[in-house]
Amino acid sequence: MNEKFFEFTADIKIIETQSNGVYHIRIPYDPERHKIEVDPTEFEWIKENKTARIRIPTDKLLNYFDQKDSFLDRRSCAEIKGIFEQKRKKGRKDLRFKVPESKKCIRASHISRDEDYSREAIIRAISRNGRTETDPKIAAVIAHQNDWSYAREARRHLFEVTGINAQFQGKEFYKVASKQNYYKWKSAQIEKRLDRMHYRNLLEKDRQNLDKLKARRAELAGELKGCQQDLEQFDRELQQLMLDRVEDVAKVDESLLTKRIEETKGPLLERKDQLRQMINLYDQRISNAEYFQKEEEKKSVERVRTR
Repeated sequence: MNEKFFEFTADIKIIETQSNGVYHIRIPYDPERHKIEVDPTEFEWIKENKTARIRIPTDKLLNYFDQKDSFLDRRSCAEIKGIFEQKRKKGRKDLRFKVPESKKCIRASHISRDEDYSREAIIRAISRNGRTETDPKIAAVIAHQNDWSYAREARRHLFEVTGINAQFQGKEFYKVASKQNYYKWKSAQIEKRLDRMHYRNLLEKDRQNLDKLKARRAELAGELKGCQQDLEQFDRELQQLMLDRVEDVAKVDESLLTKRIEETKGPLLERKDQLRQMINLYDQRISNAEYFQKEEEKKSVERVRTR
């Protein structure tokens, strides 16, 4: 109310902080989304990053921007104040309220033109637009929610009106469907059991051949080591060849060099990946077999103790 200052509050939605420290405040309800520039000394947070208080001297000229922050001209504070007051005087045309079963507010003018905002008038307007209060039958069920017999009778009546057979569990089709679901569940259980038996047989087989698995794993590791040495030797030869080519000691055709890399290094890298995968599989099988062997030994010791 101080005539020397234009003071108002602003929500974070219309506040933009600029790189030079000043603030751009968008003018509310402006279809062109114009903005004014506010100095930090004229800006104060009421709620941090939520609501701010702006206090501008009335004799100041304000920088005026468009919605893209492009400078337009300079406007007097009194002119900006007049724009704010004009928007404030505009206000709302009528009441807004929520209709039952609706998530949004509706203006009374969209429902009724007679400007009668009494409770009865609003209910009549809602009814004319296809929105009603809770159905009396549903309201009665809600009122008797602790009375199970009333709810059961209401459900039976609803089934009769909608043509639903309340005794569907005694029908032949329902019995057949129930049997099919049971057989499906039973077959799934049998399949899981067979899978466990098969997995256990494989573990037993690996346990009996644990030495062979470790020997085969050692062979693969030796082959992998040799493959790695061949790759390192090829890289050294290739590096020396490139140095000779740069120093003009030897002339090597580019196509022959590329072909040699594809025919030599490519198969070595592919074989290296295959060996790593095979070694990982053998490591997993050996680990599982050793764990299975330990568990069997524990069980045998427990059986001896119980005897």
